[in-house]
Amino acid sequence: MDDTNTLEILLLTKSKNFSALLLELLSRTKPNVKVHVHNNYSALSTHSNLSLLMIDYRTVPSPTSSLSYNPKSTSYPWLLLNTQESSNLSYQLIQQGYLGEISHKYALEHLSKAIESILNGEMWFSRTTLSNAIRHEIHPKGPLNSVIQNISHKHLLTKKERKVLHLLLDGMNNYEISEQCHISINTVKTHISNVYKKFNIHSRNELLQLIEKEFN
Repeated sequence: MDDTNTLEILLLTKSKNFSALLLELLSRTKPNVKVHVHNNYSALSTHSNLSLLMIDYRTVPSPTSSLSYNPKSTSYPWLLLNTQESSNLSYQLIQQGYLGEISHKYALEHLSKAIESILNGEMWFSRTTLSNAIRHEIHPKGPLNSVIQNISHKHLLTKKERKVLHLLLDGMNNYEISEQCHISINTVKTHISNVYKKFNIHSRNELLQLIEKEFN
């Protein structure tokens, strides 16, 4: 394994059983990943080259306002594991800056795909959660089509980029956009990259923040 391609992930958990299962899984599915395991947020100050922070929601509480670290204060994304399925919690996590959550039912089953998606700049929430979060930001400011038309015109998006943006705002992931538009995954990534560059953003979470800022 080439160390220059190693991705460093910090896992916060107080469960030795969970960390052992997670480490065993990632050793098989993500051989280029190095996972550090700690049980509290103080570990964030000792790891400066992280690619991702994962938090076991069942054993490590969300950071309080007194903590200097939060999802919006770091350069790396945060992923919450072992959550309860709750639309209210999911929306709160998006507002706080988390890029994903995995419920306790699928914590290990979906982990590898979630990591890959988040490191590619996507969000890992259910499509319903993303759609509801987006529509919450837009409503009652105007219908989605009107929002897309305004920001597309302002940032000079092409017709294809506008279509991809519409599907992004509808909560679709790259694969679903590929199927919907009958284009390759690489073409989808190219369109998304172009949209992000024109918006001067880097992730779907920032896209939500842009919408909120544009229409407040």
